[in-house]
Amino acid sequence: MIKSLFLCFLFLAPVFCKSQVKQKNIISYRELHQENDSLVWQTATTFCNLFNKADSEGMKRFLPEDFLLQWMHENFIGKKNLINSIRDSAVHRTMEYTIVHDNSAMIRYSDDQTAVSMNARFVFIDPVEMRSIEKEHGYGLCIFYMKKENGKWVLKTIHLDIHCSLCNF
Repeated sequence: MIKSLFLCFLFLAPVFCKSQVKQKNIISYRELHQENDSLVWQTATTFCNLFNKADSEGMKRFLPEDFLLQWMHENFIGKKNLINSIRDSAVHRTMEYTIVHDNSAMIRYSDDQTAVSMNARFVFIDPVEMRSIEKEHGYGLCIFYMKKENGKWVLKTIHLDIHCSLCNF
């Protein structure tokens, strides 16, 4: 009887060991989101860095052809016009900005986890422009819309706008 139990244990031990190893490879929902959140932030930061450096060649490679920048609700700029605007130093200087990575930022995923929107505050690099906005109790809101293609987050649309902190909008 003891021999039978011992033999049964020896035959089943590899099965238990394999199942425990497989369980360690499973990524929890929270870990998946933390990893994706980092990649989403990295994509947004890469865009800002290319934009602020006026790197038109890098921007051509980074953005998809159907990219769209919505500037203050009324102005829509496609990839080609965006690249042309960053080549114009007078226009580009007024548009340079950085996103703020703080607790007010929010990332939301689609149900199938293949699309994401990220809301973050932004500040203009030009201090005069930023003081003017803050004087009117304003703040910059930047919304990035991305789609996962071939395992990589790709920017589709960015919406840059000024909101009033007193309106709580």
